[in-house]
Amino acid sequence: MVYWVTEIKSVDDLPVYPDVQHEILPLGRGKVRALVRSAPVGSLRVHIESFQSRFWFQEVQTGDRLYLGLLMPKGDPIRFLSRQLESQTFVSWHGLGRTEWDYTVEPGTCNYMVELPISVAKDRGWILPTPSHLQVSTRSAQEFAALMELETALASRGTIVKTTVRVERLLTALDALTSNALYNPITAARVRGSVRSQGRIVKAATEYLKEHGSETDASGAKLSATVGCSRRSLYAAFQAQVGLGPRKVDEMLRLYKLRSLLREGAPGHTTVSKLMHEAGFSHLGRTAGLYRSHFGETPSKTLRGSA
Repeated sequence: MVYWVTEIKSVDDLPVYPDVQHEILPLGRGKVRALVRSAPVGSLRVHIESFQSRFWFQEVQTGDRLYLGLLMPKGDPIRFLSRQLESQTFVSWHGLGRTEWDYTVEPGTCNYMVELPISVAKDRGWILPTPSHLQVSTRSAQEFAALMELETALASRGTIVKTTVRVERLLTALDALTSNALYNPITAARVRGSVRSQGRIVKAATEYLKEHGSETDASGAKLSATVGCSRRSLYAAFQAQVGLGPRKVDEMLRLYKLRSLLREGAPGHTTVSKLMHEAGFSHLGRTAGLYRSHFGETPSKTLRGSA
């Protein structure tokens, strides 16, 4: 099995998967770092995403592709649909109807993912309520064995001669994990109404901040009134969905807007201070310090690099 390897050094480098639209916001400081490997395995495609930076994903999926993923946190727990996941988690999502969800990943997280046509999934009985996920219990011999088999089938290198064997091992492991997710309602978590509500709050607030972030207090009454909730509910939704308060998310959005403006700007025709104001910042010295701590270079250097 031959992997195509993509080294991620900016958000623009992250892959776009069929039938999936997403917005991605790096949440940590410093350079964006991740590694994505992809390979065909028979009629399936395998994707292995290894994250060395913290990311927030907001995704919308439609269409006829099914994605079965194995999210493996390392160290800090990740957030998936408002739930903190500290152990290996089997995830199923498909686009039979519009599906919206979001999650954050921490440095060290790996996502082993299988992409396949819905028709194949239907033939094997793999259509779960979506999005749904199963935290794999290491105390369950059946789940743990399936987990190890899946990780081995996805991650280990092999030759073309072994592809048929690899596909069968992969399908067998997925059979076991989807069976547990379907028939174990205690551990198979599905999206609750409260989670959907929090997701809608965060999405509406984030969209508003992108358009009007410089005009309103991100944690104030105006923003909460705009999205139709109390200030307490607004803060709780952001903490549950992203792990950050709305004011910090607003700051991150404006920093990345500033970086985009600086990269597109022409040094002889604009200035750093002008672009900072355009991105919604008023304290230029503090903004320059924030920018440098997040991106490892000054705003002036980014602007000069665009020439």
